[in-house]
This record gives sequence, structure tokens and C-alpha cells, in this order.
Amino acid sequence: MNATNDARTLDCHDMDDIDHALGRPDDPLGEIRKNRMTFLRGGHLARRKLASGHWAAIDPNGKGSTIDLEVTPAGRRALAAWLRQAAA
Repeated sequence: MNATNDARTLDCHDMDDIDHALGRPDDPLGEIRKNRMTFLRGGHLARRKLASGHWAAIDPNGKGSTIDLEVTPAGRRALAAWLRQAAA
């Protein structure tokens, strides 16, 4: 299993959300333990996340006031690149 850093907080809010949704893995491209974050359906944050290409709706036609999003492979690659740059 991919090691995690649960105490890590990133100074880029968008990357921090991706990191949080993936369980803060040491390697975002490796095996992950989770991949989900819940937002208000139709809300500003959910719309912004979906427009980024880094997130996809798990059940876009679901009912209720919330929507679960998962990080896409593009989002995982973006986080990996961001972490590499931050470590340099």
C-alpha cells in the first residue's frame, strides 16, 4: 500500500483538495486508499472542480443535495507534478 502523509497540508487549495480526496498519498500515481470528496450539488465548488478536468462525478445523475466527485488520472498527474515542484 502507498504510504500516506495525513498531516500534510498544501498551500494550493485546489491541489490540497485533490491530495485530501486521495488520502494524501506519498505517490499520487501509485495505489491509493480512497478517491472521493463530497460537494454541494450544483454549488460553486462542485462546478469549478468539474470544469478543471481534475475531477469527475461518481454519479452525476444522483439525487440529493450533494455530489461525490473523484479525482481523474489528469488530477493525479497534476498533483504528482505539483508535489515534485514543491519539493525542489
